Amino acid sequence: MSEIMTLETQIIQVIDKVMKYGTDIQMHQAWGELGTNSLDYIKIVVEMEKAFNIEIDDDQLAFVQTDTIADFRDYLVGLIEGDSEHEPD
Repeated sequence: MSEIMTLETQIIQVIDKVMKYGTDIQMHQAWGELGTNSLDYIKIVVEMEKAFNIEIDDDQLAFVQTDTIADFRDYLVGLIEGDSEHEPD
């Protein structure tokens, strides 16, 4: 299994842990399609921080609120790899 597929699986598991959706979650889905509200999103971000041993600065939460789960994955990849181009200006 590729590294990206493993990351995607972990992301879906974290979302399911918070939202209890099951396996119907798709990476291309927009957060709104999943019915998440801002509180759900914050819970998901907190669980992502725990799962991936990263920290997302509270000041960046608006930036981190991406359109799709795949966009969030790309943001996480940048944090995990320490890629500054994924950081807000």
